[in-house]
Amino acid sequence: MVRPCTEVQEHLAAYVDNQTDDAAHAMVAAHIDECPRCRLDVDEQVSLKGQLQSLARREAKSYPAHRIWANAAREWDRRDGIRLRRNQARFAFAVACMLLMLFGAVWARLTAVHDFPAEAVLRDFKNVRSKHVMPAYRTADADVAARYLRDQLHVNLPPLNLALSRSRLLGADVIPAGAFTCGRLLYLTQRGLVGIYIVPNGTLFNRLNSGNVEGITLAVENTSKDIGLYGWRVGRIGYGLVAVKPLDAVHSEVLDAERNTRLPGQ
Repeated sequence: MVRPCTEVQEHLAAYVDNQTDDAAHAMVAAHIDECPRCRLDVDEQVSLKGQLQSLARREAKSYPAHRIWANAAREWDRRDGIRLRRNQARFAFAVACMLLMLFGAVWARLTAVHDFPAEAVLRDFKNVRSKHVMPAYRTADADVAARYLRDQLHVNLPPLNLALSRSRLLGADVIPAGAFTCGRLLYLTQRGLVGIYIVPNGTLFNRLNSGNVEGITLAVENTSKDIGLYGWRVGRIGYGLVAVKPLDAVHSEVLDAERNTRLPGQ
């Protein structure tokens, strides 16, 4: 007797997988011989099972062998190590460059920040003479000019006597001179215009020659064609007197200025 389809359908999957007992296997085989619908179901399940098995075999073959994985892992580790060392070397080089630049900047500041700006001062005095520049703060009183410079330069200038004998003070200015802000006093003397430049912290005259004026050692800049400079230091302030050449003709003004910028006991 042929069994109904609903009863056979429960055993089709096991039949395809060869997991039915002999009686069920015979029952399903007899049914699908006479039932085209159930036979089609069996064929479809057999085809699907074959496709799944083929796919599983292809996936299994797609995975490389363990030896290949191990070699690849070692190569990846080697390349990662090279990349890491390269990045470390670049970082170390960048840090070294930054430190070198910082050291250079600090060294330049330590060695140059106290240099008296002789070249800038000479250029300014040439400009004053050629363009007949008058002081921004006009006064003939040396004490008033000194107070003005103290306020403008924000430094504790001593109460200096900035008057020069046989000279008339025209006034004071605060001007840029290289890396510094300095004070400038202009005097009208018998030999023409004379400037005294006051530079806080500009106390080194390393690039200037050393000269002697009646026993007083001064720095001398005498290379310019028409003007020259005498420089000296008092405490943390550098002074420069600029005048028309020959510089020997202003020795009295230089001695007067050098003496008047010193406090008692200095």
